Amino acid sequence: MYDDATLEQNGDFDLEQKYFYYVALNGSIWRMLNECWPDCSDVDLVSQIKVNKVEGRYYFIGKDGGIYSSTNDKYADLDYDAYCKKYFNNIKREKNKKIKNLLIEKSFKMPASDIDAFLKHQNVDEIKNLCEEMYHNGEINRTANFRYFILTDEPHKSQVDLIDVKTELKKFKEMLDDGLIEKEDYDAKKKELLGLWYKWN
Repeated sequence: MYDDATLEQNGDFDLEQKYFYYVALNGSIWRMLNECWPDCSDVDLVSQIKVNKVEGRYYFIGKDGGIYSSTNDKYADLDYDAYCKKYFNNIKREKNKKIKNLLIEKSFKMPASDIDAFLKHQNVDEIKNLCEEMYHNGEINRTANFRYFILTDEPHKSQVDLIDVKTELKKFKEMLDDGLIEKEDYDAKKKELLGLWYKWN
């Protein structure tokens, strides 16, 4: 049936269209619903057959229920091991992309907990592991106290904001001295501006 694949063994099970049948990591035969392949928690062992898998070959269940293997890359998406690596690597790349885009957008140093909150990911440990891996790969930067950021060629945000904060404070101090605003107004604005400055630093 497959000219470029070897029939390892005939299956001892009937195929149902709603299921995806596959050779698991340990060589046993399982199935899961097509709609959640390959990340389905509800799976069934469908056979007592166990295939002795050889590295460098793709293993899959044919349309005839036979258990096949091949070195041809066109079968990679039918092989559980290969497809899972591709699938979860794609998910990981998307998560990394979101983290990097957030760090670029916010332009200040963020701990993993803040990144997790902004992304609504609800898994701080995973975010920290992803950030650490990207840091060690040179994709993002990190402070000694594990706050993550991305360096750009533009002037450092905190330096720009420090100048702006000083300028704004001087303006409001002059307005206070000239009697244009009350001290309570000045104190409130001072607190707001200094709060912004501390956020960036």
